[in-house]
Amino acid sequence: LLMSRVRGGLALAVVFISILLAATTGIIGASITVTGMMALRPMLRYGYCPKLTTGVIAASGCLGILIPPSIMLILMASYSPLSIGELFAGALIPGVLLGLLYAVWVVFVAWRHPERAPSVEPDEKISRPALIRMLLVEAVPPISLILGILGSMLAGIATATEASAIGVLLSLLIVIFRGKFRWSIFLNSLYETGRTSSVILLIVVGATAFTGVFNITGGLGAAQDLMRGLDMEPWLLIVVMLLIIFVLGCFLDWTGIVLLSFPILLPIVQEMGIS
Repeated sequence: LLMSRVRGGLALAVVFISILLAATTGIIGASITVTGMMALRPMLRYGYCPKLTTGVIAASGCLGILIPPSIMLILMASYSPLSIGELFAGALIPGVLLGLLYAVWVVFVAWRHPERAPSVEPDEKISRPALIRMLLVEAVPPISLILGILGSMLAGIATATEASAIGVLLSLLIVIFRGKFRWSIFLNSLYETGRTSSVILLIVVGATAFTGVFNITGGLGAAQDLMRGLDMEPWLLIVVMLLIIFVLGCFLDWTGIVLLSFPILLPIVQEMGIS
């Protein structure tokens, strides 16, 4: 409602909501599902370009895998000499910056092609002070959840496991205080959590077995020797690594990419003295 009269306001709202969801969920599926259910039909109904609508929802939803408490960073910590807290601190600014770049792109498209992201007139007439009060009421729970999870870790109060327990407790309290607690929803959350964890662990088992065989047969050393033999500047080698990850992203999900690329690329990065 606050941004509805701004060109591209609905798309900007999707980006900012996705940043908040990313900082509370840590996964992709939840962010895309929530923003898709809330924003897809209204944006299309108000005349937004279908390509822009679906692109903003999909791209912003993927911030959940980068912005802490990302489950990808937790998996990466098991293969990295860095702690989970250090990875969270390192990924926070790039993740938020990427979200802000999405917002800048939406503003540019709305300015260059106003018909693709029009301003809309809200169905309800609500005063601005009332809107601000509504925003504060709705923003306090997710912000408290973010501070509870990330704040406890970055402050050194809790480990990653303890911070996740804090997040679960705060989420449960928020649902109870809002009067939305239902046993059916609670049991379904437990089921979805177990299913997601099982899928990730199965992928970890398969990728670990593949990496072990790849290493025993000499493939790991050969790949590392090939990368070292390129004799490039550090920044150029990083670009090559990013291109490799980009190509892998066309065929694999993030779990497989991390488990396959980390054993090969991380030692090379450490040898080059890159942080």
